Amino acid sequence: MSRFAHVWRNARWVLPFAVVNSSIYYWLNQHPLRAPRELPLTAIDRAVPFVPLTLWPYLILMLPDLVLPLALRAREIFRDTLIAYVIAIASNMTIWSLWPTVYPRPAAPSGDDLTSVCFRIMVEVDSPANCFPSGHITIPAVACWGLAREHPKHRGLIWATLLLFSVTVLTTKQHYFVDILGGFGTAFWGIFWSKQIARRLRPGEVV
Repeated sequence: MSRFAHVWRNARWVLPFAVVNSSIYYWLNQHPLRAPRELPLTAIDRAVPFVPLTLWPYLILMLPDLVLPLALRAREIFRDTLIAYVIAIASNMTIWSLWPTVYPRPAAPSGDDLTSVCFRIMVEVDSPANCFPSGHITIPAVACWGLAREHPKHRGLIWATLLLFSVTVLTTKQHYFVDILGGFGTAFWGIFWSKQIARRLRPGEVV
C-alpha cells in the first residue's frame, strides 16, 4: 500500500480539480458567453493534412489531466504542479469566457471503422468552441513540467514526446496553430507563478 500511497494522496486533489475543470470547460464549450469568432488560418494550418487516425494520440493528450499528476511522488513537486495547473486553467477559462473562438472543422469521417465512429462521437460531444488557447496543450505541458522535475534524466524525452503528440491537435483539425502557442503560453504562465510562490514558501530553492 505504501508503494502507491502518493497516488491516493494526489487523487484527493487531482480528481476534484479535474471534475471542476471538465465541467466548466464543457459548459463554456456548449454555451459560450459571447459569440465565438474564427481566427485566421496560418500557412501551417493549411499545410498540415487532416489525418483522422491521429485521433488516438490526440485523445491520449487528455490523460495527463489525471494520470501524470497522480504519478508524482514528491509532495513539493506535486504541490507546485497543482498550483501551476490551477493558474494556467484559470487563465484559459478567462480567455474562453471573454474572448471565445471557434475552429472551422472539416466534415468528420463517415466510415464504419472504429476511428471514424469515435471521431464522430468526439466532435458531437466537444463543439469547435474554446479552441484558443488549447487546453489539450496547457494541461499536458504543466503535467510534463512536474514529471520532468521528478525525473530530470528523462526531461528531454518527456518534452519531446509532448511536442510530438501536440501535432495531433492540428492533424485532427481541432485547433489552429496559434492555439498550440496559446496553450503553451498559459501553461508557462502558470508555471512561472508557481515558481514565484514556491520561492516565497521555500526561499533559496531553485524550482
